[in-house]
Amino acid sequence: MKRGKKPGSPKTGGRKPGSANKTSAAVKTFLNDFFEANKEQVIVDFQELQPKDRLAFFEKVIAYLMPKPTVSFDIQAEYKYLEQLLKETPEQYINELENRILTLNSQNNETE
Repeated sequence: MKRGKKPGSPKTGGRKPGSANKTSAAVKTFLNDFFEANKEQVIVDFQELQPKDRLAFFEKVIAYLMPKPTVSFDIQAEYKYLEQLLKETPEQYINELENRILTLNSQNNETE
């Protein structure tokens, strides 16, 4: 049996949109301070790495220094678009409607 809130119910709790994530901010500050204090040694060590290891290091560190891109998704706009499709000729739009429903379902499953 699946637990949790029902689909469509409002989000409760958690950080408010736009508020800072204190843990991420602390890690970012620590890394910035660490690299600033040890930049000469980090550069020497970095240059001694193999190219694949340099990329791996850079990839891991950049995750803390830059925000990850997010996909903006407006569920209400999608439902409104689906309603409009249903008002028009359903036979003509059945494939698009099916694809959008499958996309909505997969995106909903990813967020749960």
